[in-house]
Amino acid sequence: FLLFLLGSAMLSVIVGVIAVAQIGRPGSWYLLAGAIFGVLGVVITMAFNVPLNNHLDQIDLADAAAEWHAYFSTWTAWNHVRTASGFIGAVLLLIGLRYR
Repeated sequence: FLLFLLGSAMLSVIVGVIAVAQIGRPGSWYLLAGAIFGVLGVVITMAFNVPLNNHLDQIDLADAAAEWHAYFSTWTAWNHVRTASGFIGAVLLLIGLRYR
């Protein structure tokens, strides 16, 4: 998972830098937007999902049922945002490549 998450973010950064360097070419704005959405998945993971996982790891098993309900709904919501950002990024990158 980590290889694909960080690898795709690294490729998104590279595509974003190239898009900025060639901003006058057709499709560059789509490529830049797609790259931003590609990096957004890592930002969401590090800012929201990982802290939630760490919190869940620290709880007492006596409080597990109550904590799980709060964890599950919040984590799932952020996971949906992360998934949507990856999908939107992929679509924007494909559109940008289409104009190249």
